[in-house]
Amino acid sequence: MNSIYSKRKVMRKAEHPEMEDALYTWFLKRRRRGNDVPISSEILRTKAKFFYREITGKDDFSASSGWLDKF
Repeated sequence: MNSIYSKRKVMRKAEHPEMEDALYTWFLKRRRRGNDVPISSEILRTKAKFFYREITGKDDFSASSGWLDKF
């Protein structure tokens, strides 16, 4: 018997919540400008690395495509 619960997805917790919050805020501000310039995955990954460095002072976050898929 297939249960509806077996297909339920679980929300993940962010590994770096401050960085992801900063990235999301930046993303929303950029979209609100209304200039309709697409934000590529490369731009998002570059900004994620930037915010991570600014917040943690470390340079050990790769912003992989897998991370971006989950973001």
